[in-house]
Amino acid sequence: MVQRATEDAFTGQAEIIGLEWYKGQEGYSEPGCPVLAICLRTGQLQLMKDELDDTCLVLKTGMQASNIKCP
Repeated sequence: MVQRATEDAFTGQAEIIGLEWYKGQEGYSEPGCPVLAICLRTGQLQLMKDELDDTCLVLKTGMQASNIKCP
């Protein structure tokens, strides 16, 4: 399930298991694409264009996550 993030998208307490930031070393697929990923143990993944993005996406994978690694 993918949704636009709301103020309550990350309610409750969940452990952050990973944070990955793509620095653009190989270029971008398109302008304004997400470059920051935050993953919780609950499997929720938040994708952001920058650290202040208020239009980020939240993916609810339904899986228990143990780590996050971007290529």
